[in-house]
Amino acid sequence: MEKFKDLHLLEGRLIGNINLMEIGRVTVELDLEEDDPGVADFSDLMLQAEVWIRTFNAEILQKLLTAIAVELTDAAYSGSDYKPVSSDYASLEQSLELNKICFYQDAVVSLIFESITEYPDMEIYCLLGESFLIDDLTVEHK
Repeated sequence: MEKFKDLHLLEGRLIGNINLMEIGRVTVELDLEEDDPGVADFSDLMLQAEVWIRTFNAEILQKLLTAIAVELTDAAYSGSDYKPVSSDYASLEQSLELNKICFYQDAVVSLIFESITEYPDMEIYCLLGESFLIDDLTVEHK
């Protein structure tokens, strides 16, 4: 497995990037949610992140993209008479780009996506639970 590259501390978080097979380069952020940690303080969290990344692959990402597109599209049209069709889901799914993976203690992982065409100036936060299931999905301004 390729290791994290360009690691540096920024505002108490360890930031870097990794090249994931079949996915591409992704920013990684490790956050102990503590005041003023040193690089050495991140060793346990970095090991957890490496284990998680070894199991994450393009197939899992594709399933997440599909689930995110369905959930956000259905939410966007809830309360209206319009019923989304497959092209509505596909449009969002194809526009989603994984920008960052955030790792927190207690095996909490959040993926941050962008969709320039469907959600300009916004980020889509996907909190994952066990087995890569979506625990929470939010859309926030950058």
